[in-house]
Amino acid sequence: MNGPDNSTTHTNDALIGALFVLASGFGFGSVTVFARIAFEGGSNAPTSLAFRFGLGALIFWLLLLTRRRVRKLPTHRIAAFALMGVLFAAGSTTSFMSVERIPASLSAVVFYIYPAIVTAGSALIFGTRFSLPQLGVLVAAVAGCALTVDLQSGDIDALGLGLALVTPCFYSCYVLIGSRATLGVPPLNASAWIMSFAAPLMVLVGVTGLVGDGLTTDISARGWAAIGGLAIFSTVISVSTFLAGMARLDPFRASIISTIEPVVSVVMAALLLSERLTTQQIIGGVIIVASTIALQLIQRRREPGSETRST
Repeated sequence: MNGPDNSTTHTNDALIGALFVLASGFGFGSVTVFARIAFEGGSNAPTSLAFRFGLGALIFWLLLLTRRRVRKLPTHRIAAFALMGVLFAAGSTTSFMSVERIPASLSAVVFYIYPAIVTAGSALIFGTRFSLPQLGVLVAAVAGCALTVDLQSGDIDALGLGLALVTPCFYSCYVLIGSRATLGVPPLNASAWIMSFAAPLMVLVGVTGLVGDGLTTDISARGWAAIGGLAIFSTVISVSTFLAGMARLDPFRASIISTIEPVVSVVMAALLLSERLTTQQIIGGVIIVASTIALQLIQRRREPGSETRST
């Protein structure tokens, strides 16, 4: 009796985790559009990111205080969240800097090699084993991402391309560390600590002018609204739902499902920025969605004891 019950519970838990990661994909996928609107309103990368993480941290702690769910965590957990905050902020910074030097579409294509990096990292670090169907899904998802963005012609800046290549490395490390550091920690608590370390780093970057631009408040109302969207929709909701999903899924599945993000990006750009949605992008989006569904079907057919997550 216990076997079937446990199997059903695990299946339902995995489905909830997939829905959480899918929800986070909608928030993270909107980052590019919110950032562009903020830039048009007078903001810049350090300012947008500092307010994004700062407001996000404030909201997280307020939610925890009002719900009386602030928990004391061991030092090693806080240290892990500090590292995750640094990685998240560093990846966001290199991503914004790369877009200033190379086409945003090329930066996006390079970023979405991160599921492959996560897969390799899971195998090397955690000893995770993957089936051929799962690896096939990985290849299809990355190919779909490449189709979803429309590469522009022109000379490619070497520094911009290098920054774009560094970004998925930062994010892959964030995902791999988070797959272990967040175990047993409520998503809101983990998110609050991560953003609390990411925010001061971005303030420091802005104050020192490390990336060329300093902090500014000369921003239009529309720009501030976009920054608010970055903080609430693309940070508070997205970070917490991703971590909630990570607590129920292995890094491989979470990274594959999150490839829905470029689909959200191009659709929002078409709706809010009047950018044209091409046939190629539609095909790429269909492949990504199909890959996500296929991954869930593959997992459902696996035996209860043969999950990809190592024990």
